[in-house]
Amino acid sequence: VDDTGARLSPQWRAQYTLPENGPEGRAKLKETAFYVDYQGVRLISVDAPLLHGDEAERAAQVAWLDNILAHNPNRWTIISLHFPLYSSEPERDNPRVREALKPLIDKYKVDLLLQGHDHGYARGAAPTPKGEARPDDDATIYVVSVAGPKMYAVSDLAWADRKASRTQLFQLLSVEGDRLTYKAYTANGVLYDAFALQKDKAGRKTRVEMKPGTPELWAPGKEKKANGDLAQ
Repeated sequence: VDDTGARLSPQWRAQYTLPENGPEGRAKLKETAFYVDYQGVRLISVDAPLLHGDEAERAAQVAWLDNILAHNPNRWTIISLHFPLYSSEPERDNPRVREALKPLIDKYKVDLLLQGHDHGYARGAAPTPKGEARPDDDATIYVVSVAGPKMYAVSDLAWADRKASRTQLFQLLSVEGDRLTYKAYTANGVLYDAFALQKDKAGRKTRVEMKPGTPELWAPGKEKKANGDLAQ
């Protein structure tokens, strides 16, 4: 139970057996902040809601993340969390999450962020201060996506290499040594977005765009009207 009275369903731990390697002594973060090392990838789950509230939980999670990024023997690093650092709709901003995580993501050159909450799709390198895509191949790739039937509009994002409004997608990631491949498919199995990251022995990355010819499922004329009913 957290400070707002919210609680996990009693079915949670019965259904999901997750690693218990999160911040020590923090019951609220048990099985919600954790990491898995698998075939050269460190996949980290961050409890984004607890970055908003309790300062002790926020500090504990940031310190834990700093430590496991600093002592990471894997070639690739991926972070998964609910609230996106850069929203697919600027009206749904999460500055507290960004302030907590962005310094560490940049410091340790995290490869990929997988995020939700916005119920839309956007993929691109972390924005510059002007909101444009970072041009350097070494930049972290940020993805916001939705798999369920509840879908929102998406703004015209200068940082996004690919976006989609009111579209369900799922992702497949594959890693073969020095190459990580990302593919996003629509719910009916059509390849919608794809890219690859190639990393040399020194850790320098090259990004390879592999977007298919599928038309972008986003239309600015329609989105302006739809934005009025955005849910929070």
